[in-house]
Amino acid sequence: MFRSCLICTDFADNLDRLLACVEDLSRSGLERVIFFHNVALWTEGTVPRIDKDAVSAAESKLKAGLNERSAQVDVQIQIDSGNPVQTICRTVEKYDVDVVIVGTPARSAIVEKVFGSTSVALARKTEKPLFVLRPPILQTFTKAELSLRCQNLWNSLLIPYDDSQNARYLISRLKTQYQQGNPPRGAHWALLWVVGELSRELSIMAERRRQAMAKLESIKADLIESCSLEVSIQVEEGEPLPTILQVASQQDITAIAISNHYRQNPFQWTVGSVASEILHQSWVPVLYFTPER
Repeated sequence: MFRSCLICTDFADNLDRLLACVEDLSRSGLERVIFFHNVALWTEGTVPRIDKDAVSAAESKLKAGLNERSAQVDVQIQIDSGNPVQTICRTVEKYDVDVVIVGTPARSAIVEKVFGSTSVALARKTEKPLFVLRPPILQTFTKAELSLRCQNLWNSLLIPYDDSQNARYLISRLKTQYQQGNPPRGAHWALLWVVGELSRELSIMAERRRQAMAKLESIKADLIESCSLEVSIQVEEGEPLPTILQVASQQDITAIAISNHYRQNPFQWTVGSVASEILHQSWVPVLYFTPER
């Protein structure tokens, strides 16, 4: 699905463990992997400057962790210094990667608004998809478990769908990416439509379920014909966020795929959309697309 990726690590997020999984990453379809680390500027004195010792130490640490090479993957190490969002965006532009892998803790949108997040800031700055992993979960994986995970990063996607502009954009991007990239072996997409309980009339809810299922059937047929992958569809009733997270925990998926348009709106974070809450709360990895501006 993706041919190249940028893996951003601060060494506290456990993403540097992927250095030992290059061969496994190649089995997920990746042909080029760039490991990136940002070093804070040296701020002692009147003029901030690059901390050359810290840069050298970080480079040595990443090279030491790269204990295997793969003939299938071009592996590079990139160290930069400065504002992490700016340096990551520069690196994304330099290498023109297909996806950016980041680690971010699970927390609410309100906490995110107060403390900030590199991942959310990146979503505002780049149209490249983000693949978000939870550092505490990565820490618990054995080497064998991490190896298996790296081979199947985006093999099985749960795709919440409600026929909104964001949902239609998400299907379009996923379809294009799948066709242009290296399709993962045994790929499966599970489309989920959560019908909100807006009426107690059984006939009204039944009609809403029927319409949702008909739309999903149409999308399924198109995906099977154009991408030749396995597609399942499901319609549930309830609150979207808890229902999506519950289905994700019950099904055999490797990531939830979502899309949300981050506008420059100072009040956006006080409410938050379902997509942004999934990004903040899901312990399942999230494949996150920001629509083109």
